[in-house]
Amino acid sequence: MNKQLVFSAARGALVLAAGLISALGMAPTFYWPLMIAGLSVFYAVYARTETVRTAALYGFLFAFGYHLLGLWWIGNALLVEGNEFAWVWPLSVIGLPTLLGLFSAVFTALARKFSNPLSLSGFAALVVMLALGEWVRGHLFTGFPWNVYGQNWTSVLPILQAVSVIGMYGLSLLTLFWFCAPGFLFVSRLSGRRKAILGAVVAVSFLAVYGFGALRLNANPTQYSPDTSVRVVQPNVTQALKWKPDMLWDHFQSLISLSQPYPNSSTGKDHKTYIIWPETSVPPALLNRPELHTTIQDTLTAFPHDTYLMLGTLRFEMDESEKRRYYNSLFVIDKNDDVVAHYDKSHLVPFGEYIPFQNLLPLTPVTQFNGFAHGPGSQTITLPNRDKFTPLICYEIIFPFMAKGGAERSDFIVTITNDGWYGESAGPYQHFNQAIIRATEQGIPVVRAANTGVSGVIDAYGRIVTKTSLVQKTAQTTPLPLPSGKITLYSKTDDWIFLVFVFISIIALFLIHKNENVN
Repeated sequence: MNKQLVFSAARGALVLAAGLISALGMAPTFYWPLMIAGLSVFYAVYARTETVRTAALYGFLFAFGYHLLGLWWIGNALLVEGNEFAWVWPLSVIGLPTLLGLFSAVFTALARKFSNPLSLSGFAALVVMLALGEWVRGHLFTGFPWNVYGQNWTSVLPILQAVSVIGMYGLSLLTLFWFCAPGFLFVSRLSGRRKAILGAVVAVSFLAVYGFGALRLNANPTQYSPDTSVRVVQPNVTQALKWKPDMLWDHFQSLISLSQPYPNSSTGKDHKTYIIWPETSVPPALLNRPELHTTIQDTLTAFPHDTYLMLGTLRFEMDESEKRRYYNSLFVIDKNDDVVAHYDKSHLVPFGEYIPFQNLLPLTPVTQFNGFAHGPGSQTITLPNRDKFTPLICYEIIFPFMAKGGAERSDFIVTITNDGWYGESAGPYQHFNQAIIRATEQGIPVVRAANTGVSGVIDAYGRIVTKTSLVQKTAQTTPLPLPSGKITLYSKTDDWIFLVFVFISIIALFLIHKNENVN
């Protein structure tokens, strides 16, 4: 057998393994030191490539392994009892990592084409290109910013505070710089002095970011609204039973029992409580039943103060052709059983809630409906009591721009979801950690209600105030945390700091490459 072929296969297998172990840096394990090992091994192997094609292959294999282990749970949605697409499971488990691996392949190839990975500029090129690739996959084709490299820092809150300034993509760039550096130092031809300087820059920058975050957290302890409570309800209904017609009323009664006045709810008349139910917690089949509305009203009026119920449901409108147009919605209901506000989900899940190019693809969404219509987009809703909140449904919490809301700053973010599709897997934990990131980026507390999964309340700095366990039927009540006193820099600038830095870096790297070719 050709020795060169054996060596190439071994290197490919090593890169694939490096991607697999790097995924363990994400929720729920958070073994982020393994990401240092994985990315360093990847860089050391990448640095020995002689062609752009080989670099692209290694970039693909690393990302494929990373996303294969990090996202295998998505296929669980196809294994729910009665789902007609169970046969697609192998394709879904392998297909998504394959698609995401292409982003890494392209940007690794670009870094290799215009730089020598054994040089300092080549190291910078790969870090910048991989970070840019994360931003592109977070936006292209509706985007999928899941398990972006910097998201491992939800387990180290001082480091996570950087997202309040540079956002998750900026923190991912720093993470790649820190974690690829050992691999570069191992293979590079820099002098001992230059290696020591780079190592010092890595250590000092890490300590500086950590120090900034620690000071930010120490200076801003969690503060609570003196007159507002939230009650987060997690009914823990399995997906296989959720839509069975003979069990719908039982599910509703379970929600009602978890929403009754709590022992310390006898507060003053100026107090208010928000009860949060999960996504699609009330099916359309029950919405027109008078006893449902009577029961909700009785529950809310049992509270001695102002109380609102926020619930997820499916609503429909008749379009011009007299066909039902479904929306995945959140309703806000007051004590008079009036819907005082509603929000329609706008960022839908491809193939889950709608089929892209449905006129060409004769498929039915996994949700078993004929696809949802898009709502108007992210917004800030002002309630009759003048409280302002940003509603997000399920998947929308993974997008930074969705959490920003409308022109007015929100007092809190409400995200409702149904992670019952994914069972006892890493998915619900990773989804919950997206909420931690959004709270820290925007400086706005997040209230999260899941059918089953991880529900909870997160303060404006990413601290978990309360959190449920997976597959637990429960309701938790806590005072509502206040937003940060100042609007975060990231909330003002979005990803522009990151993008400007990347643009300047690419120009600088191009000039360095051009100068090297001339000399």
